[in-house]
Amino acid sequence: MTLADGTAYIAAESGLKAVDTGTGTARWQADTKNTPELGGFGNERTAPLVTPADGSATVFGAFDRTVTAQGTTPSRHLIEVLAVDSATGKTVWTAEFQPVSGGPVALSEIRAPQVVATDKDNVVVVASNATYILNRQDSSVRWKQPGFRAVTLADGVVAGSQSTDVMQGQISGFAVDTGQPRWTALKGKGPLPASSAGPGLVATSSDSKLTILDVATGAVRAAADSPEKLPGSWNCRYDERSLVLCALETGGGRTNSIVVFNASLQKLWQLPDGSGRLIPRVTAFWHGAVYGRSSNGSVVLDGQTGQDRSASAEENAPFEVDQYSGLALSNGEVTFRKATG
Repeated sequence: MTLADGTAYIAAESGLKAVDTGTGTARWQADTKNTPELGGFGNERTAPLVTPADGSATVFGAFDRTVTAQGTTPSRHLIEVLAVDSATGKTVWTAEFQPVSGGPVALSEIRAPQVVATDKDNVVVVASNATYILNRQDSSVRWKQPGFRAVTLADGVVAGSQSTDVMQGQISGFAVDTGQPRWTALKGKGPLPASSAGPGLVATSSDSKLTILDVATGAVRAAADSPEKLPGSWNCRYDERSLVLCALETGGGRTNSIVVFNASLQKLWQLPDGSGRLIPRVTAFWHGAVYGRSSNGSVVLDGQTGQDRSASAEENAPFEVDQYSGLALSNGEVTFRKATG
C-alpha cells in the first residue's frame, strides 16, 4: 500500500485499488489486462508509486503475469505496468514486456516488479535484478539493463546498484533517454545496496559507512558511519519536506544506527549518541516525524532533534503516514489510524 492525501492505493492481485482511509470505502478498482495466478507467482506484489503528472496524480503499479499457451503458441511470462488516474480510477497508460535474466537477487532485495520512478517521458521499472526504461508516450521499452537495480531518477539520469561481476558491484548512473553510462562510483564487493535519499540523491553503504551521492553527477554529497562500527546496510528515506533519514539495518529487522540530515545535508543528530537510549526500528518518516518501534513499544521522534515526541506501549508502529492517517500491520491485517495532530 501507498498512502497519499487520505487515500490508500493498493497493489491487489488483480490490479490497483483505492480506498478512502477516513471511511474505509473503496473508491475504485482498475484491473490489469492479463489475469493473475491467484496465490501463485503473480501473488508477489510491491507498493504502487503515486506521482504528480500533468496537474493530477497518477498511480503506477507493475505486475508479474503469465499469458496462457494457445494453439502452437507457448505460454510466456511478461510484466504488465498499469497507470491509473488517482481521482477517477481510469486507466490512462499500460505497457507489457518480457523480462530478461538479470542474474541472482540478494535475499534482502525485492523480486516482484516495481515502478520506482517516473518523469514526463519515462517510467522506470525494476524486476528481479534488471531495470527497464519505458517510453511514457507509446509504452515501448527504450532500453533495459540486466544486473542493474535502479532506485531513483533525476536530471535525466537514472541511478542505482549495478552488479559488474559475480562478487563485484558499484553504484551507477545512466542517461535515461539513451541508456549510456554517465558515471560510476564506490566500486567494491557487491552488489552494493542502494536507496533513494530524496530528490536528486542516491545512498549506498559499504560495511558500516554511509555515502550519499548526487544522481546527476555521482559526486559525494554526504557521508556518515556507525559510531560502534556495527554491521548492516544503510537504507534512506525522505520526509517529503526537507529531511533525509538513514538507518543502518540488519537482516533480522534490527536497526543499529540512525542519522538525520537537513536540506543542506548537514547532520542534525545520530543514534547511538552515548546516552544509552534505545535505537528504534524505523517504520515511517513523514514531515519531520520519525515513526518506529523499540522493545518498549511504538515511538515517534522529532526529526529535527531526535528527541522523543510521543511513546506508546502498542507494538505496531505505522508503516505509511500522510496528513490524515497512518497504516499499521496488526495480526496480519492492515489497520487505519486517524491522525491526532
